[in-house]
Amino acid sequence: MVYIHGGYWQELSKEESSFCATNFQQHGFHVAVLDYTLAPNASLSDIVEENRQAMAWLHKHASRFAYDPEQVYVCGSSAGAHLAMMMLQTSWQGYIPGYQGSLVKGLCAVSGIYDLQPLLPTYVNEALKMDVIEAKANSPIFQPTPKAVPIILALGDIETGEFKRQSQMMTAKLRDQGLEVLFKVIDKRNHFDVILDLADKSTWLFQETMALMSPAD
Repeated sequence: MVYIHGGYWQELSKEESSFCATNFQQHGFHVAVLDYTLAPNASLSDIVEENRQAMAWLHKHASRFAYDPEQVYVCGSSAGAHLAMMMLQTSWQGYIPGYQGSLVKGLCAVSGIYDLQPLLPTYVNEALKMDVIEAKANSPIFQPTPKAVPIILALGDIETGEFKRQSQMMTAKLRDQGLEVLFKVIDKRNHFDVILDLADKSTWLFQETMALMSPAD
């Protein structure tokens, strides 16, 4: 399991983002929490690229840590969900020569931002400094997504209308592309605490993520 943190691409780090590691480890999984340079010290495109490089590194060094490089799953929250979706949509041949198919074998994206264009006139873009071209190029809603990769899209019911709209819009787009998407609005959760369900083995979010990572033979 690879976890990518949120924070509008300009806050937080891996240090605050290992909360779910113990739970996954207790169920037999390795966990990697990615760090990346935050805006304004990196552009949005730079941040996406750093995460791609990190994913390629994890694939190439799997034997060093004794995990299966063909069983890599990704999860992210908020801006991290955006980055996780961008990892799913990446063509990996440019990072791993000769690699075919999706490096990401399943995705859990929570409270994500999938169309960056509404952020352009907001305070969030003061650090990112995106223009329309960069925002669209890094918006998952406009990108093709590999087929036959299971996806969970979730968010809390106590979130803003825009976060709800974005998740519903992305779910519809993925399903239109023929992908299997499990969508859930989680009761009594907000934008900040819904992702913490991954640290609790009794929650819907953790149990469904475990099911996604444990496909039937």
